[in-house]
Amino acid sequence: MDYSILTIPPPLAALQRRLAGLTLYAVGGAVRDALLGRGDGSGDDDIAGPHTPDEVVAACERGGVEIAAKTPKLGTLILRMELDGAQHSFEYTAFRIESYDKGHRPDNVTFTRSMALDAARRDFTVNALYMDLSTGKVSDPTGMGLEDLALKRLRAVSKSTMLDDGLRILRLVRFACELGFTIEPETYRLAKAHAHKLSEIAPERINAELSRILLSDLAERPQRFSTPPHVRGLLALKDLGALGVIEPALANLPVCRGELCSPAITTNVGRWPAGEHSSPLQCGIDGQGILAVRMAALLARVGPERADAALLNLRYPNAVRQTVNAILEARSNRDTPRFILAELGRKRARLFVALMYELGDDRTGAFAAALYEMERLGAPFSAGELAIGGGDICAALGIAPSPRVGEIMRGLWRRCVLEPGLNEKDKLLEILGQL
Repeated sequence: MDYSILTIPPPLAALQRRLAGLTLYAVGGAVRDALLGRGDGSGDDDIAGPHTPDEVVAACERGGVEIAAKTPKLGTLILRMELDGAQHSFEYTAFRIESYDKGHRPDNVTFTRSMALDAARRDFTVNALYMDLSTGKVSDPTGMGLEDLALKRLRAVSKSTMLDDGLRILRLVRFACELGFTIEPETYRLAKAHAHKLSEIAPERINAELSRILLSDLAERPQRFSTPPHVRGLLALKDLGALGVIEPALANLPVCRGELCSPAITTNVGRWPAGEHSSPLQCGIDGQGILAVRMAALLARVGPERADAALLNLRYPNAVRQTVNAILEARSNRDTPRFILAELGRKRARLFVALMYELGDDRTGAFAAALYEMERLGAPFSAGELAIGGGDICAALGIAPSPRVGEIMRGLWRRCVLEPGLNEKDKLLEILGQL
């Protein structure tokens, strides 16, 4: 692979032309992914250069580029311009030297003209690669980034990488999962030594990285390891001592057969039970649904109440919390499979079966078969799916709207759950005539 020259994406080339006189570079994930053949270098739209914010603002005024936002202390500008009728945004950051006290944001920033000093503040060598927007030439100021990229290896730029910013520990694991990279041993040791720094990071940022780790098997293409990426990620987080810092409810998850389990997450995490379908995505389970299933599996052993508290602490949205709570509570419901699934509703029923499968529950086969039959026969998953409504019941029985109408609707619904063929208006009205 030729690492020396990349094709400059048209929006970045146009920006460089408008800001003639400045030396600008694409940097970070976009350059890394372009070299890996995963993009064209425009993915993150992060650019950098040796120019101060004031110098860039002056060039933008001359070149007709809008300044959409400024963070002068950090040397960051949001640039916006139109090209071929489309709006493009770029985040410019001046080359800088950083120092940290606590948290994710640097406390002190000093601007510099040196690419090498700017590279020294970045997280991993493969993210410290710079593409010149005039020539497409790639620079590797750490001297290790291109080699590490070729070897699919993550290496910290410096020994202070994890100490400066604890979030980089999660980013390290996430990149390893999404990219299918290994972690250089000294970098792994540094991450383990500084896992406590995660306590300084805002829950929202932890949430974002943890969620991407849990869904990393949807990103890694092709997968290089026999163990799914997200399972490798969870194992790494446990071994690093990061899970308990992230959320105490996750601290003592057991390991069995070389895999993280709660109590028995297997390499089938998120897959649909064997049978009619092979993947949750093929069964209408989207990424958000898979995330809910995996969070539920991680937290299954602590129970619905503590699981909900953990999700609240991690700032997960109400929709995820409610879904996790519903499918965890359904595990203790001893009704028949059809009624348990029907009570959950169509979407959550699928997530529940996926959770049962993921946890190795002995009842998985019965629930999977029940769900398949319910969907095949068109069973109603709520009273709202009945062929008649409350008005029809009132008219047929000559009664006024009342709680009794709701009770009758529920009775009809439960009957149709068992016998989906009854869910036709004439048949339901005939049943009402027998009451």
